Amino acid sequence: MRPDFEHAAIAVDAFARGTGEAERAERLLRRVTGVRWVYANPLTETIYVQFDPVFCSDGVLARVLSDAGFREVCLS
Repeated sequence: MRPDFEHAAIAVDAFARGTGEAERAERLLRRVTGVRWVYANPLTETIYVQFDPVFCSDGVLARVLSDAGFREVCLS
């Protein structure tokens, strides 16, 4: 039986073009237990995450980004 995964879209401020910040955010979130899929779009400054709520939450994801210096604009 497949677990039910949740999705989060996290809008962040300051994805400077050409700096690799989108890739850095993806690497950080992939390390979180329970994260199944991550895509950071530098043009829209949004990070899309699929995760297992048994192991993590959207609050944990936002905190990881905040601790790394990303400023969260909106979590949905």
